[in-house]
Amino acid sequence: MRFSRFVQWIKSKYPFDMPIGHLYVLLGLFLFHQVHNILWLSWDLPIPIDYKSLEYLQCADIFSRIPDKSLARTWTNILYEFPKLVYPPGYYVVSSIVFAVGRSVRQMIFFSNLPYWLLLLFSLYELTRHLVNRKTAILAVLLLSFYPTVYGPSRLFAIQFAAMSITVLGLLFLLKTECFMNRRFSILFGLTVAWLFLTKWECVIFIAGPLSLSLFRAMVLCRRDRARLRSCMVNVGLLCVLSLVIVTPLIVINKDNVYGSFISWQEYGNAISNWRAYSVGLWEYQLGLIYAALFMAGSFILLVSSPVRSLTKLYLFSWILIPWLILSTMKHQAVLMYSLPYIPAVALISAIGLRVLIVGYRWIVGLVLVVGLTQYYAFSFGLGPPLDELRYGDIHYYRQSNDICRKFCRRDPRIERILALSEKIASSPGFNKAADRVLLLPLDPTDVRFPNVLMERMAQYDLLPIRIDFWGIESLQTLDFNRVSDYKYLVSIAGPRDYGVHEPDWLSQLISKAVQQYTEDDRHYMAVRLSNIVNAIGIDRIKKNHAAVFQRYGSIVEYKDEGVVVRVLKRNDETF
Repeated sequence: MRFSRFVQWIKSKYPFDMPIGHLYVLLGLFLFHQVHNILWLSWDLPIPIDYKSLEYLQCADIFSRIPDKSLARTWTNILYEFPKLVYPPGYYVVSSIVFAVGRSVRQMIFFSNLPYWLLLLFSLYELTRHLVNRKTAILAVLLLSFYPTVYGPSRLFAIQFAAMSITVLGLLFLLKTECFMNRRFSILFGLTVAWLFLTKWECVIFIAGPLSLSLFRAMVLCRRDRARLRSCMVNVGLLCVLSLVIVTPLIVINKDNVYGSFISWQEYGNAISNWRAYSVGLWEYQLGLIYAALFMAGSFILLVSSPVRSLTKLYLFSWILIPWLILSTMKHQAVLMYSLPYIPAVALISAIGLRVLIVGYRWIVGLVLVVGLTQYYAFSFGLGPPLDELRYGDIHYYRQSNDICRKFCRRDPRIERILALSEKIASSPGFNKAADRVLLLPLDPTDVRFPNVLMERMAQYDLLPIRIDFWGIESLQTLDFNRVSDYKYLVSIAGPRDYGVHEPDWLSQLISKAVQQYTEDDRHYMAVRLSNIVNAIGIDRIKKNHAAVFQRYGSIVEYKDEGVVVRVLKRNDETF
């Protein structure tokens, strides 16, 4: 009874155009996922275990520089460090609010995604209601919330999860512009486009289809009405100017990353290479076979026999097909989370197909819930039928993925090896755990036995017995030896046949390793890039700086662990 009064109070203060039962469903779904996410995160390892998942913790590089929980200083650091980030700062700025409650990884992940869950559920409901009707809207929200590719990333620090929510909101505002005749929603759409761009550069491709369709329709409707055409042009101009004013300064600051996000697709996108990942991967990694079959059936029904208007069909399919074609034809390694912003359209199309296929709304809802809950507990907690083990030949019902959706994991051999390595370093002669800082100089950035990024994150979140700063391959490319001298201890990790960074032939080894980690098609590009860096500084100056730094260090510990050579170097000269 009290909950009912609370909901009624919410509706009276912030009126939603939906039945009270639908509001209960949306709030219930929100609470269901938040409670289970808390459980999952509390049972999982303290940090994500996959290399790709860890890429989304870039903000740790900023947060680790903040000695207290000052929100203002967090934002200042984000803007200061912004040019160094691969992704724009939108998601990080929102996530900085987490400092009000703590800085653990679990808190950061949970509270960062909390607002985007609410935004996703209510935006998709409202969008579907406008395009189709309320019953289809609640069905689309149910489907989307039980897709593994949606609730899985909500347990990661995943920019794509936020981008998906903002994309749905933007397309809702685009629909409400009424072909840009409504000025208020045109301005809101412009603000949302800027927000989307500042969350992830490339995500503007997910609104390209519906936006082009709306612009074309506006031209058709206004071609004989000058007053209407003038109003439409003013509104389009306002939203463009507003978006550009917000994003242009940040584009200028971070032009290299923006250029790499868009232009590199043209440089490497000469052949189709990822189409299978973004097609078969839809069911094998993102939906599960039953939900994928519902989407395929819904797509067919929407094309041939659906009562939905032709304009709505174009709106939905352009939302999916344009980014799918771009993602499928670019020659980069396929990352299925890139496709997350068009998954709401998959749910919407599936909901339309279900309404046509099955007579009886309750039967449809029951089917969606049974399949969704069965998959949810099987894929997340290992309860119920082992659906992820079902396969026919090379076709799987579902494949677990660390950066899409997986069961919680209580132990990882890599973490155990890193902890053991840290204990060995901490027990080195003369090492002071409380005062001494270690600089990790990895030569092989791809070694799966001691993942360097994993070591970096564990150190940043005080999960190791020693204080480690991490220089990856990108930092070594700058060859900034002056910064090396700030550390009393250096740790060099290399394979059994590799040279450490203190050996005479370290530079050629470094370039070789950096090139080998790339695919065959991209190695020439990487070799040229590294050669340009070396030539710009000069080989003689590099050797001189290298010798000056490492003559101040001597090896005090050298041993092999899991086939990897580990050397701990101690600074001899305490005066500089």
